[in-house]
Amino acid sequence: MIGDAYVRGGDSGGPVLSTHTDGSVKAWGQLVAGYTFPNTEPCGVSFTPVVTISAVMSSTLLVN
Repeated sequence: MIGDAYVRGGDSGGPVLSTHTDGSVKAWGQLVAGYTFPNTEPCGVSFTPVVTISAVMSSTLLVN
């Protein structure tokens, strides 16, 4: 898990992003599943990394 994650039912397929203190945003991947531990927040997440998605799609990501 990277940082704190708050996911709910229906979030699968959404982007996994992080925002840095300088305002930049990093895309980590696409959410596959979230799971909670008894009586805890935040929860754990499982996601497909951006590089895996790019390789499977035979695509190149462009960043600005």
